[in-house]
Amino acid sequence: MRFFSKLVFLFNLCFLITVVMRYYMTHFASNLRADGVLISQPIESTISVLGYLAIFINVVFMVIFLARYPIKKMNGVGKFVLYFNLLVLPAQLYFHFFSK
Repeated sequence: MRFFSKLVFLFNLCFLITVVMRYYMTHFASNLRADGVLISQPIESTISVLGYLAIFINVVFMVIFLARYPIKKMNGVGKFVLYFNLLVLPAQLYFHFFSK
């Protein structure tokens, strides 16, 4: 469970980077190259894919955590990682289902 929680943490960081990149692309698109592509396209694509997958991984993590919570079997999940994942989940739900 410890490895999975850290993996979810990294996916959630990718989600936050994806949101910042999306904001940057929509508001500062004039700073791009002439063809509209950033120079670091492969890195940007990888981070975006991981960011969009983060919602599914985070939901799975929270379901597993809530299923194991009553029996107090955390297996070394750090409180910071848990709270961070819990705080990012509503932002992910809003971003994926309610934002344009």
